[in-house]
Amino acid sequence: MAQAEERREKSKPERKPRIPLGQVIFDEIFLWLTLSLVISLLVYNLWGLLDLLRSPVVGR
Repeated sequence: MAQAEERREKSKPERKPRIPLGQVIFDEIFLWLTLSLVISLLVYNLWGLLDLLRSPVVGR
């Protein structure tokens, strides 16, 4: 009887553990690279535009 149970245990396919969504997102290195480039470009462009708009007009 014990041998039959052992065979049933061995014949069951092993389930892979489910990877949490947070870990999947954190493992995407190119997503983080793209996100960091986009955020930095937006921040520095907005900063530059605000700086230009705040500067006084010279020559009028």
